[in-house]
Amino acid sequence: MWLWGDTLIGTLEKTPSGSYRRNIAGMPRNSVSVQYVSTTAISPMNFTIKFDPTKKLNSGFFSPTNLSRWYWPVTGVETSELGIVISAYEVTGDHDGEGFAFSFTQSVLITVRENFLLTPPSQWKWTATPIPNSNEVHIFISAPSSPSPFPLFPPPFWHILSNILYS
Repeated sequence: MWLWGDTLIGTLEKTPSGSYRRNIAGMPRNSVSVQYVSTTAISPMNFTIKFDPTKKLNSGFFSPTNLSRWYWPVTGVETSELGIVISAYEVTGDHDGEGFAFSFTQSVLITVRENFLLTPPSQWKWTATPIPNSNEVHIFISAPSSPSPFPLFPPPFWHILSNILYS
């Protein structure tokens, strides 16, 4: 599974000079793709994008209920107990695409309970849980050798994550 932030939708056109020009139809704020890998082959990447062609910018695959905001995924992990857990920023700002006027409003944990290998992303049901007191940006990093029951999150966040996801 791949998580993407801003995702350009469009085509490339070759110009008479031999260079390429982008024709951008829109930009969802996030998308998901699944790619299967085995010891003998790698499948093409299959993107799942929620996109309204009448809008230049779209909230994306994971969209908050407040339509003036969007989620930018940071990192994720799959666990047998929780499914997929994704750390993301909730962002607000310029929806006209006229620059980089945006700000981070809080950090959230997005949980997807379906097995992403068996269920197509278009059928996922997900929830976003705000991280308490996260009006500052928090980045969760991998800790593969950690004895944490949540390997993605360093020890100081175990109790926070536990309380958020199991309450």
